[in-house]
Amino acid sequence: MKDESQKFLLVSVFMMTYNHAPYIEQALKGILLQQVVFNLEIVVGEDCSTDGTRSIIKQYAEKHPEKFKLILQQQNVGAHRNQIDILSACQGKYIALCEGDDYWTDPLKLQKQVDFLEASPDFAICFHKVQLLKEGKLIEDDLTNVPAQVSTIEDLANENYIHTPSCVFRNYGQNSFGEHFIAAPLGDYYLHIMNARFGKIYHLEETMAVYRIHSNATWNTTSVIHRYEKTCQSIAYILADLDQSFAEARFRLTNRYVALLQALLNHQELTAERKKQILRHATLLPTLELVLLVLDKADHIERLKLEAKFLKKERNSFLKMSKYALRALLKRRQTKNNEQSGES
Repeated sequence: MKDESQKFLLVSVFMMTYNHAPYIEQALKGILLQQVVFNLEIVVGEDCSTDGTRSIIKQYAEKHPEKFKLILQQQNVGAHRNQIDILSACQGKYIALCEGDDYWTDPLKLQKQVDFLEASPDFAICFHKVQLLKEGKLIEDDLTNVPAQVSTIEDLANENYIHTPSCVFRNYGQNSFGEHFIAAPLGDYYLHIMNARFGKIYHLEETMAVYRIHSNATWNTTSVIHRYEKTCQSIAYILADLDQSFAEARFRLTNRYVALLQALLNHQELTAERKKQILRHATLLPTLELVLLVLDKADHIERLKLEAKFLKKERNSFLKMSKYALRALLKRRQTKNNEQSGES
C-alpha cells in the first residue's frame, strides 16, 4: 500500500548533479518556487561531487524533507549509472528534467506542461523554449531547430531539439530504456527517442527555463569531432534497442549515422590511425545490421578496402564477423560494378 503522501504524487523532478556547487541553489529554487495543485517529489542523484554540491543539497532536503528524495552515491558511478538510478526512483505519473546546472524561470512551468499532458493522452512528451546562459549573458536559443509545434519520433530521429530543462514526459518506468541505455553517451537523446515511441511530442512556445553553457559542461566545450563520435555511438545504441516496427525512424537514424561517420572519415585533422579506430568502433556496434548498412552506403570503397586489411589483423570475434561481412559486401559490389561496366 502506498504511503499517503505518495497517493496523489503526480510529478517527479529528475535532477542529476555532479560538481554543480556554483549553480545548484538556483536550480533548486526554481523547482521549489513552482506553483502547482498536485504533489511532486524532487529526486536528486548526487555523484560524489568534490566541490560541496552534496552539502548544499542536504541542507535543502533538511528544510523540505517532504519533497526531497536523495540518492547519494557512495562512490562516483558516472552519469549513466546515476541517470538510471534516478529514473528508477521516480514514482510520479510524469517526470520533469532539470539537471543541477540549469534552472527554471516560470513558476507555472510544471502546471502548464502537466495540464497539457493530462488533457492530451496521445502525447508522450511536452517541452518548451529555453534561453541560453553563455559567458554570463542570456541569449536566444541558437542550438536547436524545432520542426513544428507537434512532432513525432521520426522528426526526433533527424536531430535532438529538446533541451533537458524544458522536458516533461510520461513515466513509462523501465520501458523508457533498454539494455544499451547505460552505454549510450547521449543519455538524454536516447531517452527522448524511447519515450517518443509511445506518443507525439508537443512544443510550448513559452520560454520557461535556462540552459547553461559553461566550461564544466563538457558537451558544449568539446570539439566537433568528439560530438560526431559520441552522436554516432548513441545512435548505434538507440538502433540496437529501437523496435523494427519504427522503420522510418530507424531509416533516418541510420542515414544520420552514415553521414556523421563519413564526415569523420573525411576530416582532414584526423590521422589515419584515428580513422581506423573510428571504423573499428563501427564494427563493434551492437547490431551487425547497422554495420552492413554503414558499409553499403559508404562511398569510400578504397578506404574500406584498406580498413579491411586492418580488421584482418584483429582477433576480436565481433571484428571477425564484421570482417567477413565486409569481404562479402565488397565482393558483391565489385560484381555489380563489373556487370554495370559490361552493360555500358
